[in-house]
Amino acid sequence: MKKLRYINIAKQILTQNLNDPEIIFYIILLSYDNSKTKQCNPSQKTITKIFGLSKSTQIRASQKLQDLKIISKVSSFETSNQYDLLLPKLDTIQLPFNIFDKFPIQITYQNIIFYLKLQLLKPKQLKNTNQQLLLPLLDYSLPTIGSQLEQLQNVNLITLIKLHHYKIHIIIN
Repeated sequence: MKKLRYINIAKQILTQNLNDPEIIFYIILLSYDNSKTKQCNPSQKTITKIFGLSKSTQIRASQKLQDLKIISKVSSFETSNQYDLLLPKLDTIQLPFNIFDKFPIQITYQNIIFYLKLQLLKPKQLKNTNQQLLLPLLDYSLPTIGSQLEQLQNVNLITLIKLHHYKIHIIIN
């Protein structure tokens, strides 16, 4: 059985006033980070082809992440950029590496970010709860929370256990 690999994402990234494409760009860079060589140099063309982020979105995201000292762009080559990821990997949440295999047909960027935000909540807040109680914690509308939970369950990232009176348990798989 193949061991599941994870991308370890600094929790701090979700508290930095970044928009979804900026967070996703950072996660993409993490997925290309080689811990042995300390190299992280995906090409813009590859990021566009595999992840659907346009060149202009990548440039804006890269600049914002550089401004916040989350990454540094070491140099620019003809086909790719060299990045250094600056956030410490001490307090992290995990994203299964194979999540991108399901993109964009079964899962969206919004699903990924919602999943990461769920992981920021204390497990106690995910037990015997309801969607209404999650509203102030996740900053999403009620229909969006319901839709996101359903989509995450469909791709086996979470398990929802329905209890009585609209109460649910959310288990991060």
